[in-house]
Amino acid sequence: MQRSYIIKLANDLAKQYQTRDPFALAQALGLSVQFSDIGGVKGFYTVISGKRFVVLNDALDSEQATCILAHEIGHDRLHRHFAADRTLQDIMLYDMESQPEH
Repeated sequence: MQRSYIIKLANDLAKQYQTRDPFALAQALGLSVQFSDIGGVKGFYTVISGKRFVVLNDALDSEQATCILAHEIGHDRLHRHFAADRTLQDIMLYDMESQPEH
């Protein structure tokens, strides 16, 4: 997936929903965002019974939470199909050789 495609997708979302705030975008996209004590994991995206969730570590500061949520929205928009059978975890996928993270 090319960087230019991802930038265009982000710009199109911002234009469509008139915001670049990931929390407002998540709400508009129907993503449920929850904070939880998830240890060393910063955040993850999952689909359970057709409902899409992002779980953010409750130890993140506001800036980190915003960044991680934007990252997880990327998983939702670009490769939701990977989450059909398993959770996409930041630490599991942060491998620049893997297609979802690259």
